[in-house]
Amino acid sequence: MKREINPEVCRYIGNEILPKYRQLKGHTDSHITDVIERSLKIAQDLEDINIDMVYVIAAYHDLGRLIDNKTHHIESGKMLRADKILRTFFNDEEIEIMAEAVEDHRASLKSDPRSLYGRIVSSADRSCDVNEILARAYDYNRALNPDLSEREAIEVIRLILRGKYIPGAYADKKMYFRTPEYDIFLRKVEEITATPEGFYKVQTEFNRKRFGDKTGCAKRKSIVIIGASRKGYEMAQKRFGKRHRVLRVDPDNVADAKKNFAELITDKTPIVVFGPVGSNVIPIGTEVYVTECRWLDAKLPNASLARLRKPRLSGAPSLGVPCYTNDKFVTETDIKEPVVFDKVLAYLIRDGFNVVSSWRIVSDNLSKEQFKEFIDH
Repeated sequence: MKREINPEVCRYIGNEILPKYRQLKGHTDSHITDVIERSLKIAQDLEDINIDMVYVIAAYHDLGRLIDNKTHHIESGKMLRADKILRTFFNDEEIEIMAEAVEDHRASLKSDPRSLYGRIVSSADRSCDVNEILARAYDYNRALNPDLSEREAIEVIRLILRGKYIPGAYADKKMYFRTPEYDIFLRKVEEITATPEGFYKVQTEFNRKRFGDKTGCAKRKSIVIIGASRKGYEMAQKRFGKRHRVLRVDPDNVADAKKNFAELITDKTPIVVFGPVGSNVIPIGTEVYVTECRWLDAKLPNASLARLRKPRLSGAPSLGVPCYTNDKFVTETDIKEPVVFDKVLAYLIRDGFNVVSSWRIVSDNLSKEQFKEFIDH
């Protein structure tokens, strides 16, 4: 078996495929790099294996999450088959074997992988790092379930981990290349998820260390970034997640946010609202900060709600403009001055959040099609 990866394949995957994972939360490019390394390590001990195929399969296995998390394995296979560049390196049979391996990698599937390549990536996808799965599970499930309280969300995470990782669960049965480290990992997960209260303490202590909290719970006195919409949350987490807690607000369900975040922030916690907004004349992609929050409502025409300051964060935009909040998508306006529109900001202020700043990115010029293209990018 050839032991060195084709440098042209490596260059293509590194430049064109791996950077796409930076758009995801929970399955980041670092996770993919780990899976690649574990796949190559497994393959080194096997005969008659194409190392280039192993590399490509590992690199592609979660790419379908860009389209749909639930069917990401199927979407990943479709994306691999449709990649014309890959066909300059591999023949049709090799492309199909790789696509099937990508489709078969999920441990939760009822059937076993159809090839040795599928068993390699499926096994390599199993982390042995407890901290890694705590971070990934927390980030992914908090983004997916923003309406749950912190305690409720952590219990959901506990049940998911027990359903996947404890001995006898599918991540145990579907491990085709076992190691002593993996067995120790499974026993550790079984131990920390044994009881709801015990796991709550483990997860909150992990969060305290990870986010730099000074208390034993998840509350913070430092700035909290609220992502307006899932896209806003993902962008905020990427930019600010290492230094600040990032929470997500559903624009269509702002009313429950105060209750859901009660365990995370206090009435005095400084809030910066971040995320996409529409604008009448400001070009798409422009970053702005909000100088004043106003209602856009027939009963409260141009009613001012609050004045906000420029965000005291590194890289904050220099352009400040008013923001109008409305509960509907704004597609036309008579306002001539440069402004932005959103569905969140005024409601957060009204409901008692200590919003001090709002950092926004123009996603559209009052066009639903432009907005959809922005959030899907």
